[in-house]
Amino acid sequence: MRTSAPAMGLVVVGGLLAVVLLALGVVGSWLDWVVVSQTNSMQPLPSADVVEDYLTGVFWAALLAVAVGIWGRRVQFRGPLLVAWSVKVFAALGFMLFYDYTYGVDVDGYYGHAVLRGFAFEGFEIGKGTENLRTLTWLHLQALSGSYHATRLTFALIGLVAVYLMYRAGVMFLGREDRRLFYVLALSPSVVFWSSIVGKDPITFFGVSAYVFGVVGWDRAARARYLLWIALGITVAVFVRAWLGPILLLPLAVLGAGRRAGIMRRAVFVSLGIAGAAAAPIVIEMTIGIEAVRYDEVLATTNTLARSLEVGGSTLEMPELSGAGDVIAFAPLGVFTVLFRPLPGEIPSAFGLMAGLENAFLLLLLLRVVWRTRLRDLKDPLVVWGLAVVLGWAFFYSFSTYQNLGTAVRHRVEIYPLLVGLLLYLGRRREDTARGGSGKRWRAGMVATGSR
Repeated sequence: MRTSAPAMGLVVVGGLLAVVLLALGVVGSWLDWVVVSQTNSMQPLPSADVVEDYLTGVFWAALLAVAVGIWGRRVQFRGPLLVAWSVKVFAALGFMLFYDYTYGVDVDGYYGHAVLRGFAFEGFEIGKGTENLRTLTWLHLQALSGSYHATRLTFALIGLVAVYLMYRAGVMFLGREDRRLFYVLALSPSVVFWSSIVGKDPITFFGVSAYVFGVVGWDRAARARYLLWIALGITVAVFVRAWLGPILLLPLAVLGAGRRAGIMRRAVFVSLGIAGAAAAPIVIEMTIGIEAVRYDEVLATTNTLARSLEVGGSTLEMPELSGAGDVIAFAPLGVFTVLFRPLPGEIPSAFGLMAGLENAFLLLLLLRVVWRTRLRDLKDPLVVWGLAVVLGWAFFYSFSTYQNLGTAVRHRVEIYPLLVGLLLYLGRRREDTARGGSGKRWRAGMVATGSR
């Protein structure tokens, strides 16, 4: 028996109504959780209307998705960028609410200070990361949106740009496109999460990525614009964390020693490396207030500062460093810790489990590197430079983050894509790159990135 048209209409309308009511029920329940997560915390949002702030963030996510789509179409990479952006939005507007509920909204207080009445713009100063981030957040509130969640999504977009720059550097190095590399870099849990917060990490991540993009481009093509990227990356990085200046500059001297580079490129790289060496004592004095030549006092102050960070549920006991021998003995353990820990089970929480599984993946990549790498792989100056950046970064940070594994995971996002890229490259199957000369490969990379 056929159903009459009016009856079918009632069924369709009833079905649609049921779907709408179910959606509203789910949305209503979720918004109730939003209110709980944003108010039942150590530092609740200053805004009284949490739901309005959150819905503004949802609108901002859609608006930025349009911008990402336009950008992606321009660079012929729209699909991957939109996928990565969707994951970051899900993290910022979904998963992070559980983090907010556990640890407090705006843990670092950048947004909270920026919305205070009387906050005034006083410019930016090298090494004043906390003050600079408050000022940057204030500028966002004045020029774009006063919503906390919208601000978080803008920082997430900066993190997405950083991942893309790192991927383009990889394309130039390999001489070919490989979107799998982009997805590995962009969708790694620590990158998705820590490059999407209102904090220093997305900004330093962008700075390091711009620097890497510039270095690889300048080494491959010697175009002046790549020097601008190097300058931009280092400038952004040192305005947040001054010690990143020497960490990023010193390894450039390795590229200056490479025979493949022309005279101009070698001179630029050597000069920048010397600049990094000259800046190191200044940064030490700026950071801890003691001249680098007073070695004993620097070491004593480092010991004190390291132990002051032994707080939280993911701490390790920092060994006593009383001399150069202790520093040398500690270096391998410290470097391994900041690059590959926490291991699964070391931090008993959901976030610790996520970090542990990610580090287990990194260790598997490391084992593959040990098995497959040959000494001839280290003849490429760019590979040596990349290793110098990662190991130099890890050595420096081992003194400040060894004792707190949670902090180590958060800071590592600065160099995480470079670390993963090196592990993937050194652990690759050699047959994959045996075809064709290196000149053909890097020229293909130039074409892929739109260089002329």
